[in-house]
Amino acid sequence: MLKRIAVFIVLLSIGFASMSAHAQQQLVTSHGVSLYGSLLYEPGFKHFAWVNPNAPKGGTFVTSIESFDSINPYIAIGTPPAFTNLSIAETLMTKSSDEPNSAYGLVAEMITYPADNKWVEFKIRDIARWNDGKPLTVDDVIYSFELVKM
Repeated sequence: MLKRIAVFIVLLSIGFASMSAHAQQQLVTSHGVSLYGSLLYEPGFKHFAWVNPNAPKGGTFVTSIESFDSINPYIAIGTPPAFTNLSIAETLMTKSSDEPNSAYGLVAEMITYPADNKWVEFKIRDIARWNDGKPLTVDDVIYSFELVKM
């Protein structure tokens, strides 16, 4: 009986140690992520170095129209139009064209993840809105993720 209690206490202490290690896990919170080295751009940067913020605005975009049966670019069956590769929606993060393997928050303001990369948490920018002006919510992001994942 005493041996069982001792084994139970050891198992219990291992469980608490495991929980404690998980709770003390190193978390990273940043405006972007990089697989190799440090990020090139600091938090709050206004534009990538390769972007001309003074570029002329407006104009006309012309593209050929091909046959399509859906404007949904994520369909498994059917043909979306060629122009849907121009991104009809914003993403949580965006790649940087002048540094390899890094991404910065776009709709997401911040990203938090553990050192083992087993999960990720995004903070959505307060200014993120739908085209009708309604705020973007966590439920919207989850719904979109589940829809694309199908």
